[in-house]
Amino acid sequence: MHFFIALFQQVVGRILLGGELISSLKIYYHEDMLLRLFTDLSREDFEALVVALWSLWNERNVAWHRSGSKHPARVRDDAGFFLYEFQKARSRIEGVGPPPARVVRVKWERPSEGCFKLNVDAAVDGTLGRVGVGRIIRDWNGCTIAFFAKSFAFSHGPYTAELFALREALSWCRDQSLSVKFVESDCLNAIKAINSQTGLSNDDILIGDIQYLFADCGVGSCCYVARESNKVAHTLAKLSLRDDFASFSSVVIQRCITQIVPDDLNE
Repeated sequence: MHFFIALFQQVVGRILLGGELISSLKIYYHEDMLLRLFTDLSREDFEALVVALWSLWNERNVAWHRSGSKHPARVRDDAGFFLYEFQKARSRIEGVGPPPARVVRVKWERPSEGCFKLNVDAAVDGTLGRVGVGRIIRDWNGCTIAFFAKSFAFSHGPYTAELFALREALSWCRDQSLSVKFVESDCLNAIKAINSQTGLSNDDILIGDIQYLFADCGVGSCCYVARESNKVAHTLAKLSLRDDFASFSSVVIQRCITQIVPDDLNE
C-alpha cells in the first residue's frame, strides 16, 4: 500500500493544485468527482490525470496477481510516454481537415544577431537497446559552430530519450563554455515538461538537470519545432545508430550533413 501512496503522490500530486483540489473532492462520489475534475482541470491536465490513474491501476493489478512491481519512477516514465503517444495520435486525427490559417515554419530559422542556436534530436533503436543523440550549433548566419553524433546504451522510451539528448547536448555546451541563447527540439512533450512547473515529469531528474543547465549555458528560449525544422540534428541522431558509425571520422560525418545544412536555411 505504501508503494501506491508514494506513486500516487509522485505522479498525480502536483497536477491537482498541491492537494487543494483533492481535499475539496472528498465529498463527491466517483462519477461526480470525475465530472468536477473534467470541469476544473485543463484538457491537458485531465488527460495526464486519467493516464496516471490508469497506470496506477494497471500496476496495482500486476503487483496483486504477479510477483514484483516497477519502481514508481519507471511507472511515471511509462505513463508520460503513453500520454505523449496518445496526444500525438489525437493531434493527427484533429489535424485532418482544412489547413490552419497561420503559416507553419518548415525550415530552420536563424537566431538573432550575435546569438547561437542549439538543435537536438534523439533516435531510439529498441532492438539494439541504444539511443542516438544528434546536436548542432549554428550562428545567426547559419554557419555551423559545432556538431555531434553519438549513441548510448538505453532502455527507456522516446520521451525519456529526447530529455536525455537535451541534457547531453547542454552538458557538452557547458563543458565547452559555449553559450547558446536558443534551444530547439521536435519533441513537444519534452519541451512542455521542461518549460512547465506541472505535469507527469515535473520531478524527473532529467528535467531538473536540463533546467539547471539552462542557467549555465545562458539559454533564454527552449522551443518546440517540427521535424522539418530539425533535420540536421535528426540526421545526426540516426547516423549514430549505423553499424559502421564507429569508423566514421568527423570529416565523414560533416560530409553526411553538408547538403542538409544549406537546404535547411529558411530562405
